[in-house]
Amino acid sequence: MTSSPQPASDELAGHGEAANGLVSVTVGSDGRLRTLHLDPQVMRMGQRGPVMDSHTLAAEITTAVNAAIDDLQSKVREGTGDIAGRLEADLDQVTGNFERALEQIDTDIARAHRRLQS
Repeated sequence: MTSSPQPASDELAGHGEAANGLVSVTVGSDGRLRTLHLDPQVMRMGQRGPVMDSHTLAAEITTAVNAAIDDLQSKVREGTGDIAGRLEADLDQVTGNFERALEQIDTDIARAHRRLQS
């Protein structure tokens, strides 16, 4: 069995929980499962009795993984929105600079034209 390297602390990751926090997972920015934690209490609880059966545990793990993927996607959307906002502000500034430069060129051409006519 091989293990994947632990994600860097600043790596984008999604976190999810199920079974009242007894099942927790982390997915990395590549969408791969990085960590799966099962609190020992999860083995002592269940919907049909004192012990959780394998089907219920599998469903809880699936819920936690899906929640982690949703969390990751939300973070990616937020990050993309921040980038888009910064790009829009930069584009507005470049456009303003370009328009001012065109106005200056127009003024210089008009000035030169008046000199040539006099």
